[in-house]
Amino acid sequence: MSSPLRALLPTAALLLALPLAARAAEPAALFTQPVADVDGKPLDVAALKGKVVLLDIWATWCEPCRASLPVYQALEERFGPKGFAVVAISVDESADTLRDFVKKAGFTFWVGWDPKGAWPQRMKLEVMPTAWLIGRDGAVQKTLPGFDADEVPALSKAIEALLAAPTP
Repeated sequence: MSSPLRALLPTAALLLALPLAARAAEPAALFTQPVADVDGKPLDVAALKGKVVLLDIWATWCEPCRASLPVYQALEERFGPKGFAVVAISVDESADTLRDFVKKAGFTFWVGWDPKGAWPQRMKLEVMPTAWLIGRDGAVQKTLPGFDADEVPALSKAIEALLAAPTP
């Protein structure tokens, strides 16, 4: 991959070694910045208002990203009926690669496409993947740099707590 995004990212080994400390990001970026899928269809932001959202930035060439996505699919299946949604924005350069990957994996959550890497810059991405858990009020509640399967139970509890909170 020859994009400027690759130049922004350190080696995979360094990424995996970084701590999983929460980091501030733009709380309302998902609700104020445009993003579309690989076919140019924009995200229906209005449909996300009042939901708990997991915003994930990822790529098909990223091993930890590929490990995280089935987990996020399972979380959306489990919590979706209660008001939870996953929005996964890929930074892949190839539309065909992205389409093939998503089709083979059978993901049903919304997949955006950002081949120029604007979202990683906007969200001050330091680790691939990074996900942000956003509360019903649109504010970031938790930042999840990297992916660690051991952290999934804590993420599930955080989602449950946000879903149980009163809707603003």
